[in-house]
Amino acid sequence: MIYKEEESTQTNDDVIVLSQEESEETSFFSTNDTLMIEMDMRLTKQQWERMEESGKVKKRKALRDVAKYWTNGVVPYELQPGTFTSSDAAQIRAAIADYHSLTCIKFRRANGNDRRKIRITSGQGCWSNIGMLSRGQQISLARGCRRKSTILHEFGHALGMFHEQSRPDRDSYITIRFGNVLKSMAYNFNKHGNDRINTYNVPYDYHSVMHYGQTAFSMNGKPTIITKDKSKQYLIGTAKGLSFRDIKVLNLMYKCGAKCNLKAKDCPGEGFVGKNCKCLCPGSPIKICGDTSVKPDKKCNDMHGSCSYWAAKGQCNKYPGFMLKNCRRSCKACDSDASPIPIPKCVDMNKYCPHWARKKYCFHYRYKKYMKANCKKSCRMCVRGKFDK
Repeated sequence: MIYKEEESTQTNDDVIVLSQEESEETSFFSTNDTLMIEMDMRLTKQQWERMEESGKVKKRKALRDVAKYWTNGVVPYELQPGTFTSSDAAQIRAAIADYHSLTCIKFRRANGNDRRKIRITSGQGCWSNIGMLSRGQQISLARGCRRKSTILHEFGHALGMFHEQSRPDRDSYITIRFGNVLKSMAYNFNKHGNDRINTYNVPYDYHSVMHYGQTAFSMNGKPTIITKDKSKQYLIGTAKGLSFRDIKVLNLMYKCGAKCNLKAKDCPGEGFVGKNCKCLCPGSPIKICGDTSVKPDKKCNDMHGSCSYWAAKGQCNKYPGFMLKNCRRSCKACDSDASPIPIPKCVDMNKYCPHWARKKYCFHYRYKKYMKANCKKSCRMCVRGKFDK
């Protein structure tokens, strides 16, 4: 059965705040000698001491200490037994599927030989340790945290990423309204220098799944973060998945294209070399640079957070009625997926075409345009004019 994720307008920071049973500026835990900062990042004492300078925390979007990245990009993990429902587990798998498809990072089930691993638990709130720890670590997903975007966010911390608004160049992109910030939480908006931050020369990203929303740490419900680009004001903090720049940073962090002959300088614009040794450019969220068959289509979106996972599992074929209505982008069934160049031969452009044809989608009002462009063979539409009835 396909799991339907409930739609929500909450930002990730909203979810994190609501999941906490209590809120403190900083919380030392005597049982394991760790410190929580920015609501959901748990640091070891050693990490805190390395990041502290002149009484201020120096934060990095991605840790410079490469030893804290997961060895060979492999992340063993385990779920706390008897804690997560099948729907919860589906959301976790959907988040993992995105990391697998968009980066070279690989999550696998932990075994008895894994000393370094992530244990996903239902603790107090949503939080994660930062980077790889030598003795193992946790990600806490309380009941309110078990949606794909929040899970992606917490996994991002575990992989070594910090919040987007911590960058040193943030003042060129956002303004912090300290007058609206809880006084005890103002430290979360301290700006930090390039000496401690590694952005991998990737520009600031309003779309990042690691960005908090406009009212983060607000004492009165008014915005605490104002975007310099006014069109992005209601966008920050609402990402449902990894953005292009999130994906690029992770690929650079884990050197996904390091063994390729192709180099970043060979890629156009913001393009980078991915794990398959091809230049990847901004798309939905990525595409092969120069591939004009995939274009942004504002009217064609996935309506559920698990669409990419379901598509990877072949659900586009098994449940086309649901998937082509709710997961058109992941099923590559957008009108904009049609090739802009006339196809010289009578061929199908999607492996699911025969199945969709049997479901009588060739003349369905909703799918007719797509089927005409991409499923001519299965629809027997190679004769000009047959679709124009």
